[in-house]
Amino acid sequence: PLNISAETFTLVAEFCYGAHLVITLFNVAALRTAAELLEMTEPAYNGDDNLLHLADTYFRQVVAVNRDYASVGFRSCLSLLPEAETAAFLVSRCIEALALSSEGDNGADWLNEVITVCPEDFQIVAEAIQRCFGNHDVVYKLVDLYLMVRHQSPHVCLLLLLLMLCLSLSFANCKCQISLLIRT
Repeated sequence: PLNISAETFTLVAEFCYGAHLVITLFNVAALRTAAELLEMTEPAYNGDDNLLHLADTYFRQVVAVNRDYASVGFRSCLSLLPEAETAAFLVSRCIEALALSSEGDNGADWLNEVITVCPEDFQIVAEAIQRCFGNHDVVYKLVDLYLMVRHQSPHVCLLLLLLMLCLSLSFANCKCQISLLIRT
């Protein structure tokens, strides 16, 4: 099932019928994800920009340039997982914005934002971080911090260690194993 709310679907439908769309910090992730999933790439009936372009432009001009807004965007994406990342790469883009605007602890204070995710979403976030930075050390630091702060059960610790191993080897070979373990 898609994690698009009735409110978002209503906004998309109204946009399709020519209503003025108000994109905000709180609905941009849902609108951008919905636009991607619904392939809303054609210009509107009146020649205006398509929904994908409008939401993406707002994201780039407002969310991606402000640390606080990127934090809100990141949190908004969590309820839209996995589609917010697999279809629109919004989690990656929010993490990148957080990392670029980071100031403390050698520029890694953005990890504190990321460790708040639930274990079920952690795999998607770790994959996004790996994609953004291409550096296993960042993922290792994240996993270490996550375990230290969250005091997870041995089962979750094992899953995270398996995730680290998979990221350092061939992630494609391990992905289905992690998904199966998370469900148990």
